[in-house]
Amino acid sequence: MVHIKDFMRTAQPSTSLERSEVPQGTVLGTGYIKYKSILIAAKAAGVEHFFIEQEPPFFWTTAIEAARRDYQYLESISN
Repeated sequence: MVHIKDFMRTAQPSTSLERSEVPQGTVLGTGYIKYKSILIAAKAAGVEHFFIEQEPPFFWTTAIEAARRDYQYLESISN
């Protein structure tokens, strides 16, 4: 099992663990993490399950819509 999430793009990359400096979460495929190569490597290693994390608050959509979009993104890059 692999735990995945994405973060909104920011002007400057951050490695800080300070809550105020951590980029806000976003729907997979809309942030800065490119998951296609990660999925390929994970599947080659025998991974069968992916756990998607979406952190609230959801200012721009509902939690269900975010999950739907995450699933659609993973399906689109899995082929």
